[in-house]
Amino acid sequence: MNYLSGLLPLVRVHEYQIVKLLLDGPKTYQEIVMYLTETVQGFVLAELEHVLTYLQFVEKDKNILRLSVPMDDQLLEYVQDLIEYGLIRYVIDNGNETGFKLWLNYRMDQVQLKLLKNPGNIMVGTYYYDDYVVIFASLKKDLEEADKLNYKDKFLQPDLFQWESMTNLPQSHLEKLMKSTFAHVFIRKMTTENGLVLPFTYVGKGKMSNPRKTDGDNGTYLFDIHMENELPEYLQYDFGLTKE
Repeated sequence: MNYLSGLLPLVRVHEYQIVKLLLDGPKTYQEIVMYLTETVQGFVLAELEHVLTYLQFVEKDKNILRLSVPMDDQLLEYVQDLIEYGLIRYVIDNGNETGFKLWLNYRMDQVQLKLLKNPGNIMVGTYYYDDYVVIFASLKKDLEEADKLNYKDKFLQPDLFQWESMTNLPQSHLEKLMKSTFAHVFIRKMTTENGLVLPFTYVGKGKMSNPRKTDGDNGTYLFDIHMENELPEYLQYDFGLTKE
């Protein structure tokens, strides 16, 4: 059941609620819909379709869903405890927030999951969806001061983030950035710390502005992202705004 524990900390409860229900035996699709409507705040059918596309250990035979893994008493108890822990922690972490929660940490796969996209699509730092973009940026705080000068991603003010695009940015991508209504912005101070890959902190929505081509021939553009929320003081040191 590494798959279920790998979803922690939960960014949505749908997977756990479905498995919880199926522990009692096979259920119809309609029963799943009714159960999620009762247990998931703001539930919409598209979320269930997305869950069933990627959820492991659940098989669908026509209108019937069931767990595809045999359960002995020991495994059943483990899964029940895991589900209870995951659901309780979700409430503690997210409260009544159904979207991304400000200042909470997310892995890239979790962001894609919550946006109803492919959670395996984690190879680049910028994603273009409908009328918005999703930006992941690492601030390279672990580098020496001289080396940091090569990187342009940084907070200029608590509510203003300077972001550098990918190299050789295609014109079509530039147009998507300029036409986007907002950007979801996720930041981390460095890629790894003590041998562990760090998650990204959600710093909120921002508006892309002031696109300008950088010096040199690497084809990158700088943008100013005006954030809806100011970075709280406790994150300003980690994200390079303050020195102490």
